[in-house]
Amino acid sequence: MSIDSSSEEKKRLRAWLRQHRLPSDRRNQESEKLCGILAASALWHDSASVAGYMPLTWETDVKSLLSLALNQGKHLTLPRIEGSEMRFHEVASLDDMVVSAWGIREPAPDRPQLTEPELMIVPLEAADRSGFRLGKGGGYYDRYLSAHPGIHTVAMPLTSQLLDDIPHDYWDVPIEWIVTPTGLIQADRL
Repeated sequence: MSIDSSSEEKKRLRAWLRQHRLPSDRRNQESEKLCGILAASALWHDSASVAGYMPLTWETDVKSLLSLALNQGKHLTLPRIEGSEMRFHEVASLDDMVVSAWGIREPAPDRPQLTEPELMIVPLEAADRSGFRLGKGGGYYDRYLSAHPGIHTVAMPLTSQLLDDIPHDYWDVPIEWIVTPTGLIQADRL
């Protein structure tokens, strides 16, 4: 797959996904189910530190998991974009956030950094069962995960976001685990 064709294919797929987002009530129902599945897993219980994200209105709402992590005494980190870099800063409360230039809630820059959480919940536009994900196109997560290969990764796609095949390039870092409505599955690397 050439870089140009893959890039164009990803652009078309993002446009298609924008037109097929779930209504908020269904998104909330599916988010609750996916969060419950991950929270009941050994992957969650065995992780003392978790990196998450503050969801946008069309993404899986993981705020209940973030709150659970704090209530269970896990180290919770959330991403902060600084120039072309993404860094993960610890948070003590989901209320202790600032709004970025892109309108996304993120930790304040003075919060401590944690570079290698044990588990990272990765946001996405879409994913496939091979573990490839389509992000927003900035490459932040691929760069971060390439630099920190020991982090266990999990994706939580809504039903409209779990596709048969995601176009990918050599720099795309696949996700290790995928939460589906039927359970937690290990990505199938064919």
